[in-house]
Amino acid sequence: MGYALEPSVRHSLNEGLATVALTGRFLRNMTNTGFFWIPGVKYERSGAKGDIDLLACCDGFLVFGECKKLTSTPHDAATWSATADQFLKLATVAIECQGSLAVLAALVDAFPEEIHHRIEKELSGKIPFLLLNKADLNKGHRSSEPGKEWPPLDLRKLVLTKFPESQVARTPGQRQIKLGWSVYKKATSEKPKTEEG
Repeated sequence: MGYALEPSVRHSLNEGLATVALTGRFLRNMTNTGFFWIPGVKYERSGAKGDIDLLACCDGFLVFGECKKLTSTPHDAATWSATADQFLKLATVAIECQGSLAVLAALVDAFPEEIHHRIEKELSGKIPFLLLNKADLNKGHRSSEPGKEWPPLDLRKLVLTKFPESQVARTPGQRQIKLGWSVYKKATSEKPKTEEG
């Protein structure tokens, strides 16, 4: 009696599906008010085709993820350079799409310092990024404060810009809102309201 994975499942696991799923769980744990994700998004940019391993909407922020297995790959300079190139290409697409965060996740113990410095140099001030290693992915979250277990890292602490908010000028007079067959009418005061009344 033996056991074997269905070929498409085995192929997906070999291609890094587990890393994508663990990254999705990590991002979900960083959100508070909403999470939606799509793995394996294909795109075309300036005639060149590419793929986004994980595209997620977390609390209304758009997150682009590059996920690597790298457990059976030699961790030499060429491999890490190719990984950084691929992530920086994804980050460029994220910037053009007004993304809020770029994530590089890999099932490795640590990222080489030179790769971290290269990514930081290329992306500093353009888009926040997060490098997730095997420990982060297995745990499912990272603490927001070094040396403490709780609270977990919140996505809103990483994004560079907040949602644009602008006040809408309210003209005096009656306003109406159509709700199907009925109309809701509300009169606004000619005077602006003060704290007292």
